[in-house]
Amino acid sequence: MDGDQSGKSEPADKGSPPKRRPTIIRVFSAIKRYENRRNRRAKQEKSDRDLIMARWTRRVGIFTAGLVGVSIITGVIFWRQLGVMQGQLGAMEDDQRAWVSADISINGDLKVTESGAVVVLKYVLKNDGRTPAVNVSMSASVKVVVVPKGQYIVPDDALSIRHINDLEVLKRHCETYAAVAEYASGTIGGGFFGNTIFPGKTSEIADHLAGIEFISEIDRRVMTPDAVLTDEAPVLVSCIAYRTGSNGQFHQTGDVFWLERVNPENGTIDFLTPGKIPKDDLILVPVARGAYAN
Repeated sequence: MDGDQSGKSEPADKGSPPKRRPTIIRVFSAIKRYENRRNRRAKQEKSDRDLIMARWTRRVGIFTAGLVGVSIITGVIFWRQLGVMQGQLGAMEDDQRAWVSADISINGDLKVTESGAVVVLKYVLKNDGRTPAVNVSMSASVKVVVVPKGQYIVPDDALSIRHINDLEVLKRHCETYAAVAEYASGTIGGGFFGNTIFPGKTSEIADHLAGIEFISEIDRRVMTPDAVLTDEAPVLVSCIAYRTGSNGQFHQTGDVFWLERVNPENGTIDFLTPGKIPKDDLILVPVARGAYAN
């Protein structure tokens, strides 16, 4: 039995604790585990931060888009209100400004000389506004349509029409005179330029002279009298320029008339032959669309 026991003896290291790794290896393993845990924790924290930033970025984007939308809506509302306010302000200014109108009539013979022709006009000006009209002045001119020699074709009576654009001529005359009046009123002594008409009052100018200007039917250039007259009645354009006392802005009132003879049997008005036509044989016929005001 002693021999059997010696033959089945157990290994000497069975059940003994495992050998411990060297200290230096255990230290490095612990450091590696620590680094791994820290890296996992850092990745998790970064993922959480990215998720939070994404959420906040989305919220900020939505908030910014909302602000942009509100700003656009506010801008549109403000722009409309500004337009309404400007319209109301303009209406208030128009309601308070001066409004000058004119009653124009022939007040003297039409005289034709070698140097030109003039007709005497009478103006009765009235201020229908609520503030004084200052630097009130006027300019009138008779536009005579002519054709350069060699280019005139006698029109067929059935097809004869007036070739001059009366409203265009009136506006051009008013724009030119307004610049002159505004310059004159702004120079030294300009405060004495023109008349002053108070609200509801009238002013009469009985001897205003209107000169004659020959206009080419071909290209509307100003011509010399050395041309052929057409069969059109001459056009008289009148422009009143004035400054309103409420804001100092210049305004114009324009009128246009056909200058004709009272008795057609006396013939047409001859602007090339020296002589005169009495005022009783002259009449101003208002043109239907010949009024202008600004």
